Amino acid sequence: FLRRELATRLRALERHIARLDSTIDAMIRADHELDRKARILRSIPGVGPVTSLAFLAQLGELGRITAKQAAALAGLAPFARDSGTSQPKRRIHGGRA
Repeated sequence: FLRRELATRLRALERHIARLDSTIDAMIRADHELDRKARILRSIPGVGPVTSLAFLAQLGELGRITAKQAAALAGLAPFARDSGTSQPKRRIHGGRA
């Protein structure tokens, strides 16, 4: 009984996720600028639909900022913490919370 119930709920969740994905895709296609950015992102090897949507949602500035600024916003840029003669190892930090 429980397996059937869980299977039914999983199918319902999968249908719900498919509807959400379809709605998100339609909304992106309806916006010329988002659609253009999504196509550019997906043309990059290794960047698929999930990654491109994450970039679009969290880095709306893409296309208006430099690569270094984008890396810093994403928290991927190494920053120097040099002081005088001290040159500790550079670490990646920053980005959005």
